[in-house]
Amino acid sequence: MKQVRLIMAALLAIGLLACTSQTSTAATATSKLKIVFQESPDSPKETWTLNCKPNSGTFPGIAIACKKLASLKNPFAKPSADQMCTEIYGGDQTAMITGTWLGKKVSRKYSRINGCEIDAWESIYPVLPHVQGVTQ
Repeated sequence: MKQVRLIMAALLAIGLLACTSQTSTAATATSKLKIVFQESPDSPKETWTLNCKPNSGTFPGIAIACKKLASLKNPFAKPSADQMCTEIYGGDQTAMITGTWLGKKVSRKYSRINGCEIDAWESIYPVLPHVQGVTQ
């Protein structure tokens, strides 16, 4: 019985050590992103860099953008394939974000073609610009 307790204590200690190691790696991992925004298919592309930990790059408002992304559980998640989305068109704007976030590779295209994509776009504001919507 004493051996079982010793083994259980050792396994628990190893498990805690592994969790602590993974958490500290994510917390200290640098993030380097490239953001390409296009207002419409006819307009020129705007490109910025956004680096967090340490904060740097060409993106306007680096500290606020890094803080916003850090506050989200999975800032670059795509809508689920089986998610029902409203057929609301939000505009011609598109964006592409590539690079690494907390040590994980990122490659995410954004558009405003339906309610789910509009929500994803707006969830990471100010990384992607606020858009007024479609005008005629």
